[in-house]
Amino acid sequence: MAKQPTTETIASSPRKRAYSVKETARELSLSVAQTYNLLNSGKLHGKKAGSRLVIRGEELDRYLDSLPPYEAGCTQPQLVGVKRGRRPRLPQAAPQKSGCIPARQAGRQRGEATAGA
Repeated sequence: MAKQPTTETIASSPRKRAYSVKETARELSLSVAQTYNLLNSGKLHGKKAGSRLVIRGEELDRYLDSLPPYEAGCTQPQLVGVKRGRRPRLPQAAPQKSGCIPARQAGRQRGEATAGA
């Protein structure tokens, strides 16, 4: 009977040295198209192995370490003016140091009524 993996065995199991684009997308919880966009923009680096494109495991760690930390109470900026065939644009707001809009301001930018109004 096979043993069920535990948190300790998963954390200590050897990591793959190289991933395909599809495997990389799965590891990062992204689509394959988003993974190719990261590769084309230079935010993620790949290597050619014959005709295959592979991404090293250390490169995945480097990319994840380069991402900004999550700040509680912040939401992602809402995209406005999204129409078919047009590029989405971000709302015009004063730039925040961390690049996010606090949750209390995000509702006002979308035109939602506040409790006091």
